[in-house]
Amino acid sequence: MTETTLTDVSLDSNDPLLVEVADDSTTATARLKRLDSAGLKSELANYQGTEQWYQHSLVWQLLYTDGVLCFAENGGAQGAYWFIDFVATDVWPLLKQQPFMVIVLSVSDQASAVITIDDGNNHVLKTWHIHYTDLQPGIWRFFITDNVLLLPCEY
Repeated sequence: MTETTLTDVSLDSNDPLLVEVADDSTTATARLKRLDSAGLKSELANYQGTEQWYQHSLVWQLLYTDGVLCFAENGGAQGAYWFIDFVATDVWPLLKQQPFMVIVLSVSDQASAVITIDDGNNHVLKTWHIHYTDLQPGIWRFFITDNVLLLPCEY
């Protein structure tokens, strides 16, 4: 087995997904930097429609879009796939009574969050309090309709 070391790497310091490389002469490791709130909002704003649908692994009827996948991959220190699971288990069943819902995930600077579901006309249907999350602070909005979870810009 041959080991390869990295000795010369050229990176664009303005790239929000800058890869940091550490070289100890025997092995090299790389990890992606976490986007801050502004970077994540900017990244999500780039989505218009979706090129691919993704199927939830447990609730296979629930689909989600490229933008939601981007949120799951870049939200929090280890990703925010838990949010898609939460929607699948706690929000998706509400579609039987309400065919269109707005999901607002409000994350405070103190690492707590509130998830609010409304009918699109600001009539709150349900609220959950999350005592800890490593998601970036901010207000993250999603729509769910016709068994699809999507960003408002993808609607």
